[in-house]
Amino acid sequence: MPDNKYGKKAFKYSGLLRSFFAWPLYIGAVLIIICAIMFCVNVTAATVVSIFMVIYLMACGLMYFYMRPRIMSGIVEFASNYSQVQKQLLYNLSVPYCLLDNNGNVMWTNKAMQDCLGIKRDFRKNINTVIPEVTPSIFPDSEIGFKEIRLTFQDRIIRLN
Repeated sequence: MPDNKYGKKAFKYSGLLRSFFAWPLYIGAVLIIICAIMFCVNVTAATVVSIFMVIYLMACGLMYFYMRPRIMSGIVEFASNYSQVQKQLLYNLSVPYCLLDNNGNVMWTNKAMQDCLGIKRDFRKNINTVIPEVTPSIFPDSEIGFKEIRLTFQDRIIRLN
């Protein structure tokens, strides 16, 4: 994403959000067409409609340039909070769960996995230091796809995906 004038990443909107911001402009274009047609019918009525159209377009412009950054900020804040809720739910999940990188280094574990393996929350070593059977060679290449691997560890069956 390109940087904005404050050095932060610019947020691009698309889909429904883009149409949410665009529809007032479409209505403004329709009002301009109606106003032009009204000038052919009645100049006085067209003048009154033109005044309201200018007020409407000015209000749309102010809302667009003033409210859009605030709405975008609110959306980003909501997404961030939603992400934190998901992370907390995964952390408290009763099923042991961890994320590894391609080399088998532990990137993240939930509480159940920490309890199961007897590790601390900030454990950042390779998984084979705790479970020696888990080596990078047992994981398939990304070209092959995912497969399920089952191992036995401390009288428990571990499923790796």
